[in-house]
Amino acid sequence: MLNVPMTEKYTENSDGSNDCFDKTKIKELFDNEKISDVSDVSDNLKEMQWKMVDDDDGLNLNYENKIQLEMFEKELERLKKQNELITDKVHLITNKYKFRNDQITMIKVETDNVQNEMKKIHDRKIKKELENVIRCKTIIDKMARIHSHIDNFKVIVNNLETAVEETSENKKIMTEIMELSEYMKNQYCFEVTENQRHFTEQISKHVREIEQLNAYMNIKSKEVDEWEKRITDQQLCITMHQKLLIRVEKYITDMIQLEEIHTESLKMWEIQDMTIDDD
Repeated sequence: MLNVPMTEKYTENSDGSNDCFDKTKIKELFDNEKISDVSDVSDNLKEMQWKMVDDDDGLNLNYENKIQLEMFEKELERLKKQNELITDKVHLITNKYKFRNDQITMIKVETDNVQNEMKKIHDRKIKKELENVIRCKTIIDKMARIHSHIDNFKVIVNNLETAVEETSENKKIMTEIMELSEYMKNQYCFEVTENQRHFTEQISKHVREIEQLNAYMNIKSKEVDEWEKRITDQQLCITMHQKLLIRVEKYITDMIQLEEIHTESLKMWEIQDMTIDDD
C-alpha cells in the first residue's frame, strides 16, 4: 500500500517546482493510507496536468517520480500475490462446498431409498390387511350360513320335538341335539372373537410401525432442509468472494494503467531534461 507521509513529502517538494501534479487531485486519490476508490485511479491520473519546470528542481522532481514509480511497482506486485492467495482460497472453498453438495446428494438418495422402502412395506402391510379383511369377511359369511343352518336345524328339531313329544327318549335326544347345536354356535362365536382380536392386534402393530417410519422420514426431511439452507448460505459466500476477486482484478488493471502513465511521464521528463541540457 502507498502511505500518506510519502505522498505529503512529494506534495511539499512539488510546491517548490510549480506543482508537477495537481496537489488536490493527488490527495483525493488517497484516504487513510489506501486508495479510496480503485475505479477512479486511472481516470483521475489521466486528468492530471504535467507542467514544465523552469528552475533547477527538475532533477529532484524526476528522482522522486522514480521513487514513487518503484513504490507503485512494489504495490502492484503485492496485489498480484494477494490476488493469487484470494484465488486459491476461492478454489479451496468451492471444492469444500462441492464435497458438501455431494454429501447432501447422497443423503437425498438414501432418503429416497428409505421412502421407497417404506412405501413398499406400507403397500405390503395394506395388502396383508386387505387379505385379512377378506378372510375375516369369508369367516363371517360362513358363520352366517352356519347360523342359518342352525336356525333351520332348530326348526326341524322343534318339528321333531312336536312329533315325538310323548317319547322321553326322543326328548333326551332332542335335548342333546340342542345342547350340541348351542355348543357349536358358542364355539364358532369364540373363534370369530379370537380372530377379530388377532386382526386388531396385527393392525395396531402395523400402525405403530408406520408411525415410527413416518417419524424417521420427517427427521430425514428436516436434515435435508437444513443442508439445503447451508448450501444457500455457502453459495452466497462464494458469490461474495467472487465479487471481491473481480474488484481486486479491476484494481490491478487500474494500477497497471497508472504505472504506464508514470512511465510515459518519466520519459517526458527525461526528454525535457535532455532539451534543457542541450540548451
